[in-house]
Amino acid sequence: MVQTSFALMTNLGLSKEAAALANGTTITVTHIAIGDGATVPSGGETELYNEVARKTISGHGTVVGATNVAYFDCFLAAADGPYTIREAGLYDDDDELIAIAHYDPPINKPTPSSGQTVEGTVRLEVAFSDVANVTIEVDPSLQVPLQRITRLPWVPVLSLSLSTPPASPSAGDTYLIAADATGAWAGQDGKLAEYGVAGWAIMEPPNGHGVGMTDGSVYIRIDGAYVPLVATETFKGLVELATVAEAIAGTDTGRAVTPAGLLAGIRRQNVVYFRGSQGNTSCPNGVATLTTGFDNIGQHLGDTTYLSGVFTIGAEDAGKWLFWGGATAFNVQRLQTAIMRNGAAASVGDDRDTVDVTITTGNINLIDLAAGDTIQLQALQLNSTAVAQVIQGFLMGIRIGK
Repeated sequence: MVQTSFALMTNLGLSKEAAALANGTTITVTHIAIGDGATVPSGGETELYNEVARKTISGHGTVVGATNVAYFDCFLAAADGPYTIREAGLYDDDDELIAIAHYDPPINKPTPSSGQTVEGTVRLEVAFSDVANVTIEVDPSLQVPLQRITRLPWVPVLSLSLSTPPASPSAGDTYLIAADATGAWAGQDGKLAEYGVAGWAIMEPPNGHGVGMTDGSVYIRIDGAYVPLVATETFKGLVELATVAEAIAGTDTGRAVTPAGLLAGIRRQNVVYFRGSQGNTSCPNGVATLTTGFDNIGQHLGDTTYLSGVFTIGAEDAGKWLFWGGATAFNVQRLQTAIMRNGAAASVGDDRDTVDVTITTGNINLIDLAAGDTIQLQALQLNSTAVAQVIQGFLMGIRIGK
């Protein structure tokens, strides 16, 4: 059967388009009327020959390979009809017919009572001088197969920044049209474009609609624009989990901390080191002696090291430290200890006198340390004719803040 379906602008539509181009305005298309009039249109029509229904526009786009040919869809639900559709027309916001279509063979639309349940889309393809001068009002309440993606909670899109249609899209490819759009997307800034066999379907989703990128980032439409769905102190959204290193650094304001990261951060903010030493170190009378010959006992957190009686502050452990050191010795009448920073006394302990065989002394100090600084314990015994034996020394450090 020979098909003679076609659509054309009415004389009124051509006049309105010319005026819009001259004045820099647009034509606003609001409805599609369908009818069963069999007369072949010529363009002089101001209404359909026999209108049977009028529908809001469910979708629109441009025809592949013809950037100034736009298509307009209306959705017919299962209960609509019964119709034998031979004609359709585009109506603008002045309720005037600006384009008319003829369908041969006609489209049969039964109702469920006939034993057939059919829902579908009636489409008109109309050539304009400049499709960018046409504004289309789409009914957002309709659930149309091609346009239904605007009602899904999240729609995958390939780009948020393209303003020109890609040269070789695949069916189903969807884009958010960027500003200053050109080509088949001209005049559609901020809308979604889905590519199909008939061309680009252009949709304007409602606020609250979401899209997702292939990298996993998601965006939500607010006040007509898509913004990242990222949680802030004032906005609900998605959060990324901080790594342990980020939690320790404590500078990131956009990520959430895990229990592991929280524990590591606490340990880094208040790093606790405990080191004890026990053994024998000869301490000649009147000679300051570093306690370096002891074995290490205790626990160690962070990246500061302790070796042979020497603390070396790690790169991540700089800050304010509280150190406590002391020693016990035999055969000593006077014993004094000092905490040494980079070889110089940072704190000198009390000077103990005793007539007993054993003497113990200690001291404590708050020291501001940088990465690479060293801390040692020094012992000094006086008034002894013999070489004293420091039998136990200890040095404990606690970082209390940065």
